[in-house]
Order: sequence, then C-alpha cells, then structure tokens
Amino acid sequence: LNPSVTYNIIDHPYISALQYIYISAVLKSDQEINILKYGDKPRKGYINLISLNNLSGSDLNSDAFISTFALTESSEYSLKFVLNNSFFHSKNILIAYQSANPSVPYGPMYANIISSKLNLRKIPISPHRSSDYYLMR
Repeated sequence: LNPSVTYNIIDHPYISALQYIYISAVLKSDQEINILKYGDKPRKGYINLISLNNLSGSDLNSDAFISTFALTESSEYSLKFVLNNSFFHSKNILIAYQSANPSVPYGPMYANIISSKLNLRKIPISPHRSSDYYLMR
C-alpha cells in the first residue's frame, strides 16, 4: 500500500465483503481500509470499499479508472452511470473487454461509444484471443 495513493474499489456488496477480508489479511491490518456508506466521501490514502448500493458518482474524483472485464459486462444502467459520471473524472483509463460475447449484449456497443466519446486507443490484448481488447488513454 502506498500511503500517498487513494484506492476506490467499487463492486457488489458481497464482493466488497470478500475484498475486505482478503485485503485485511494481506495487509495484516484493516486500519488502511475504509468502508463507505451512502453519502460518505472516500478517505485519502486509504483503500475505500464502495458497494454499488452505496455509490454516489459525484463523490469520486480519480486519476485512473481501471476495469478488467467488469464494466462492459455490467448492466446497461451501470455502464450509463459510469459514462454519465465521466469515469469519475479520471485522466487515465484502462478498460479490458470482449467484443464478441452474446451473453453481454451491451458491452461491445458501449465499448464503442466510450472509445469514440473519450478518444481512447483500442489495442488487441493478444493474437490468441482475437475478440479481447483494451481501451486506454
């Protein structure tokens, strides 16, 4: 943990609980972990665990937004929420996604919208996985 960095981890409530257990075990302490309730602001220099039901997008300002096969596999509501909150005002963005997954109908469409709206570079992840890409800036 770098004390000059603030981490905001957004996920489902049950995954946030698992993250709390895992991170506190790895750090051998829970003193650097802050669990946000709705309306709370993230604490600087902490790992802030934010359950989706406690998320208020306007409270977050980030240097980097990272999503590896999560955002584009989320609901259309979640995709719109992040897009409408300008990726929490992040200067740097890294999104990994699949362009061909029939079980995720909104992912590829929103990946294209996100890419064009934010002028992100689209980079193949691997020549062995032709439908997986990074969007980044």
